[in-house]
Amino acid sequence: MKSKSILFAAALVFTFAGVSNACPNCKDGLAHYDAANGRAGTSTNGLQAGFNYSVMFMLAVPVSILGFGVTKVRKLAKEGRLPEF
Repeated sequence: MKSKSILFAAALVFTFAGVSNACPNCKDGLAHYDAANGRAGTSTNGLQAGFNYSVMFMLAVPVSILGFGVTKVRKLAKEGRLPEF
């Protein structure tokens, strides 16, 4: 049963690999985007950097919130001020 699931997952990955390569947000597609006339060109305009920073921000915020919460709970537990639930 497990080998059939792995085989099915591998088949799905290889089936849709070509479709996912054509994603409009992919790095290669944006590398040659010309914002002046809205079509493919050779100028670079910072659109790639915008996508890169937005992904980094989306990855950093949950980790920061979780880290702050864990630190605060740990500090309160050490001091014995953690309320009973």
